[in-house]
Amino acid sequence: MEQNNSKRELPPLFEKPVHKQYSRTEVSNHCDASSCWIVLDNKIYDVTEFLSKHPGGPDIILENAGRDATVPFKDKGHSMDAIRLIDQYYIGDLTVSDRLGRH
Repeated sequence: MEQNNSKRELPPLFEKPVHKQYSRTEVSNHCDASSCWIVLDNKIYDVTEFLSKHPGGPDIILENAGRDATVPFKDKGHSMDAIRLIDQYYIGDLTVSDRLGRH
């Protein structure tokens, strides 16, 4: 009986997804209605298309465009639906060196 000594590959289900990383400087370039990115808990979201759909209007998002909006987002007390909705706008993560709360 022949043994297969080759390394067993994990199926795609178990592979850790690789997300694009952006610096705070790169995020800061997306700070208006034509390209609006925000950072929430070190994750980056392109919310440009959401501006016109935001129940509170675009201005509150634009006040935080191109920067970390974690505190204002959490302070507002968004619903679970809103928290789930934001996932569709996720585009990547902050670089490790730019993350808040890193150890």
